Amino acid sequence: MALFSGWFHKKATSSSLFGGTKRRFVVLTPGAIRWFKTEDTTGAAQGELDLRGGVSIDQPGPTRLKISGAARSLQLECKDMDGQATVAKLRDLIERQVANGFASPSAAPAPTKTPGGLQTPLEDAPLFQPAEERGGGATATAAPRPPAGERHSIASSQTLGALSGYQAQVNLMQATLDKGASRVDQAASAGEGAPRGLRNELSQLHGSANKLLATQVDAVTTGDLHSGKDEARAVRKLLVVQLEKLIEDIEVQIKRVDALDPITPQ
Repeated sequence: MALFSGWFHKKATSSSLFGGTKRRFVVLTPGAIRWFKTEDTTGAAQGELDLRGGVSIDQPGPTRLKISGAARSLQLECKDMDGQATVAKLRDLIERQVANGFASPSAAPAPTKTPGGLQTPLEDAPLFQPAEERGGGATATAAPRPPAGERHSIASSQTLGALSGYQAQVNLMQATLDKGASRVDQAASAGEGAPRGLRNELSQLHGSANKLLATQVDAVTTGDLHSGKDEARAVRKLLVVQLEKLIEDIEVQIKRVDALDPITPQ
């Protein structure tokens, strides 16, 4: 979310459909963008995007963005949108229309229709930077491209998002281990036996950390990435180091617990 907040932001009034003054974000995922209506009226065109299955919103059901404009002006009207999500690429799709004067679909590359009558999305769906809402709808203008090296492809964004999720899991595991180590310290200081159930908890944590490393982090591939390849590789490498150290530290605490475990009375 923070990754894209500079490219796509929304200011809402208290009477807007978003409510309040919080910023809201929209996510467009691959395959979720489909043109299903276009009109050409006296040099202007209108189009709607079907975002079913591609938008993270609180309310169920499809969400639609209505796009209208003439010549090189462009507006984006957001309907039925609420909740918080990330932003994927939406810019190039509209820039192609704007580059052709936002005229009829025949003036732009023709998408392929699906058996259901929908049209497949054009490549590299673009980002928008909405302006302030007016009259209950949100307006937007095409945002300039971010500087080179700051724009990630959809694949890179998804990979970085997955790695971010793994980092959150590692942080949670580390916090759990720290809490367990503190309990061991307290027991050792008081001359008591091992806290009940702590060894089992640490063993489960050890298994979870190994599983995360072997089946998730190690499975991340970066060879096919472009814009975010170096960043993804660096994050993945850091996660491997963190998890390997975490696993070693868990083993140390398990040994400490075993040393505290009192001898079973005969």
